Amino acid sequence: MEAILSESFPAVHRMAHALSGSARTGMLVARYVLRRAVRVMPRWRRGITPENWFYHHTLLVAREASARTPPSVDQDLLVTAGPGGRPAYVAFVRALRGLPRQQMEAFVLNHGEKLNSQLLGVAMDCSATAAATHLAAATQALRTISGSAFVELVPALERAYMTLTPPETMVRATVAQQVSAGLWAMRLRRITRSLLFIAILLLLGYIVWRWHALLLQWFQTLRSRAATQSS
Repeated sequence: MEAILSESFPAVHRMAHALSGSARTGMLVARYVLRRAVRVMPRWRRGITPENWFYHHTLLVAREASARTPPSVDQDLLVTAGPGGRPAYVAFVRALRGLPRQQMEAFVLNHGEKLNSQLLGVAMDCSATAAATHLAAATQALRTISGSAFVELVPALERAYMTLTPPETMVRATVAQQVSAGLWAMRLRRITRSLLFIAILLLLGYIVWRWHALLLQWFQTLRSRAATQSS
């Protein structure tokens, strides 16, 4: 679990922070996705690609979280991590955030995480053709808004995105914490189920011991009635 999560967590962290634009929301999304992965990983079917699972679920959780707490443009991580003092870049990020949600996601993940149309479709839960359409529409809209500066602003956005990569110390600490918490929760659920099963057995045993004479009489009465009816 730790090996799989350590490999995927940097992309999860970047995606969660870039798509939400908020450090607080991004970290909440990233930790939630890790906890969910620990919980469902034992049920993954053979041949599943972990990266695809993380792309898809990180985007969906970030989409839901961002709808509740969108950041202001001056606090947007893609702005604060980008080239300071460039109004054109701030306006570019503002225009990016103003696009329809799926267009924004396609543009950010294509230029930031370098996902192609197929992987965009996996992440966005749509076909590769639909993902390519969203990306093309976003590119056209941003080219129209930014004009000739587009070729300079996109690399600046890509550099800002990559600064959201967590340091190795954070990766190790966060993964170890989430795996430990997730496994403890799994053990606790197993212990709870075992205790419940034992409690049911004890209750049944007590019922049999406490009312065994009555139960025996009831059983004999039923057997007598069945014998009478058959005769």
